[in-house]
Amino acid sequence: LRYEVASASEEGVDGEASVEIAVRLARALTEMNQGTEAGQTLDALLEKLGTNHWRRREIMSMRLNVVSTDEERGQLIERFQREYEANPASEGVILDFADVLIAAERQNEAAALLVKHAEELPESQTIEERALQLLRSAQDPRAYELFLQHRLELNPERRELRLELVK
Repeated sequence: LRYEVASASEEGVDGEASVEIAVRLARALTEMNQGTEAGQTLDALLEKLGTNHWRRREIMSMRLNVVSTDEERGQLIERFQREYEANPASEGVILDFADVLIAAERQNEAAALLVKHAEELPESQTIEERALQLLRSAQDPRAYELFLQHRLELNPERRELRLELVK
């Protein structure tokens, strides 16, 4: 099954269809209690996807959920943390680590990571957007307000941030 799906994804299927094939394959492998293979499929898919791909967060969450024990889950989180520590200025690595933290229900750590890097990489729209989403959903209006104020200090002409701050 895996070979057939993998070869189908290599036979001229467009990018989004290829992503869907890999996701469905990982789900099928998980249902067949083949978590290791599902994890490998998702790892390969994550390597191919850009940091802004619209399904990356979903796939990252799936990746964390295919591990069967808390120890394996901890090892996976540690792997992404080591990658982050080795490449702390890489937008993709930062976003991946934040997504893993979110999937592990460690939203506060993810928010702190994103806010820190929004300051260090102020040109990164993706990090800013993720930080805004997480802070907005965290139900911490003060942290959200402080983040918006800081972003406005960097770029006072940003009307959309000013509008968010007034809400």
